[in-house]
Amino acid sequence: MASFDPNDLDRLVEAKLKEAPMRPAPLGLCREVRRRVTAVAVAKRERRRFHKLVNGSFLVFTVVAALLAVAAIVLDLPGRMALAIPGILGYFDYVGSAVGHSWMLAAAFGAPMGLLVVGAALWVGLRSAR
Repeated sequence: MASFDPNDLDRLVEAKLKEAPMRPAPLGLCREVRRRVTAVAVAKRERRRFHKLVNGSFLVFTVVAALLAVAAIVLDLPGRMALAIPGILGYFDYVGSAVGHSWMLAAAFGAPMGLLVVGAALWVGLRSAR
């Protein structure tokens, strides 16, 4: 059995293609190519709009959260709440000691915030890598 030489196959295919007559492109080829290029452009535009919406929502949420935190500090909401709700300071002491004595409770309180911080760091890191 003779060994296979890819160059011989290439020469054979090129020779057969040179012998074949040139045929016109199908009638709908140009229309189909334009339709697909338009679809890709629309998909890219929608992807950009989606990213702008997500980033804008994240920014708005962050600004609102910061404004609420500043308002709580300026208006002394913890102090007012301590005066307005009888026994709230004792409840804060109870929750503090319960969290201090229970690692499971501390993990339950800390895990969601830790996941949020790690998720935000990953999101920013992956976003800047693009």
